[in-house]
Amino acid sequence: MLRSLPTLLALLWLAPAALAAQEPAPAGARPAAFCFRPRPGDRCRAFLVTELSRGAREFGPYRGLEDKFQWDWGAMVNVGERQAVGATYVFGEPKNGHRGVSLRYRRWLGSGIALDVAPGAIVVGNDYDGRRVRLTAHTAVTLGDVLGVFTHGESSRDGGQLGTGAKLVSWPGLVAGLALYSLIAIVPET
Repeated sequence: MLRSLPTLLALLWLAPAALAAQEPAPAGARPAAFCFRPRPGDRCRAFLVTELSRGAREFGPYRGLEDKFQWDWGAMVNVGERQAVGATYVFGEPKNGHRGVSLRYRRWLGSGIALDVAPGAIVVGNDYDGRRVRLTAHTAVTLGDVLGVFTHGESSRDGGQLGTGAKLVSWPGLVAGLALYSLIAIVPET
């Protein structure tokens, strides 16, 4: 838990600035049909999901920092002003074959704060080591559509794993994800 404390403190320090950047919907304005940045139902009917996550395993057989980032791409549809549903495609580093899908439920707690719940399944491994399916459960709180903190559970042959971490969402998640995966593609493995 102590490994996650600096991340949590940084997010709490940045949260007021991120929340102040959120502007309320103008009175009588119609929601946009599709938005790049996540917005509640009074602002947007559907939106893109782009998130880059990094976490630490707190419980389970493999504690400590994971050797992969996770990038989520997908879309969600607002169902009313305070709820959204959707799905994402999940992938990690190409060398470990981490791929999957997750269903998503979002509850808007305010114009800039949301709670996400995402059950899913991923396939890990490669042709050499063999591929395995793992069930996942992910909960997150996002702040100002820039940052988020999460808990993540995953089943495995060695027992369940539970971890915590931080993620970049929207533009920061897209830019950081493109930069990271471009770097992985051009830098040879050692």
